[in-house]
Amino acid sequence: MTFSIIIPTYNRKEQLIECLNSIKEIDYPRELFEVIVVDDGGVIYLDNIVHQCKEYINITLIKEANCGPAKARNTGVFAASGKYVVFLDDDCIVPPSWLKLIDAHYKKYPNSVLGGRTVNVHTNNVYSTASQTIVDFVYNYNIKHNNKALFFASNNLSVPISACYAIGCFNASFNIASEDREICRRLLAHGYTLMYVPEVIVYHGHFLTFRSFIYQHYNYGRGVYKYHNDLFNRVNLLVSVKQKGFYFYLMSYSFKLFPVKKAVIVSILTMVAQLASLGGFFYEVKKEIWKALWHM
Repeated sequence: MTFSIIIPTYNRKEQLIECLNSIKEIDYPRELFEVIVVDDGGVIYLDNIVHQCKEYINITLIKEANCGPAKARNTGVFAASGKYVVFLDDDCIVPPSWLKLIDAHYKKYPNSVLGGRTVNVHTNNVYSTASQTIVDFVYNYNIKHNNKALFFASNNLSVPISACYAIGCFNASFNIASEDREICRRLLAHGYTLMYVPEVIVYHGHFLTFRSFIYQHYNYGRGVYKYHNDLFNRVNLLVSVKQKGFYFYLMSYSFKLFPVKKAVIVSILTMVAQLASLGGFFYEVKKEIWKALWHM
């Protein structure tokens, strides 16, 4: 077994069906990959969906209590038989060439961590567009200014299974957000190279409303606080941003991608997203302060 595709899911039946239907069309030997769906405590019955796929792909369904996607991915890793684990979200669709391209990469760089490109399918939804634009910018910014990738989102991430066991997989305490940044930080610390391979594409069907857009980035901010939960890391983060003009480049990035009218809207939403993230960050700060005062 070469690849184990791990898909955590939680009450998103229709998205999961589309995801699995795309995997059934993958142009790659069936005996060389498996699919592990981890039901993270959802209330929707998934057995029949998975059973219908067994004719086409080697697929397993694992059910567990709701603990968040990081724990669900770990459950998938512990059940995996592949040399490489490929993490995919249930609202993503893969093209037929997806695994072939990943395989070609690993024949050249067998011990690397691969991050692919995510393409937003809801191009008429400004909230989904803005959210994906922020991720795309961070990828490109890190590579340009740090000469290397620093993290990849876990909806299109491939890791040698030996690396997962070496570092202890995902940190399940990151049950809100930033679990992908945290595992990538540990992978880098253990000497693994993160390689961005933009031709490895997944199509992301995450439809957002204004409310869910705010909530998403508010939770990102909460995750960022946990990620930078010691003073040293927070100070270095702020110094890095100040020195490199991160937010200036972020706010102007949409003008490189879209017509002016759409670029203005995306830029404004990018600012709103950062404010929502800041709100989530300081919510966690306030929690820590109250916790400290309570134990005084």
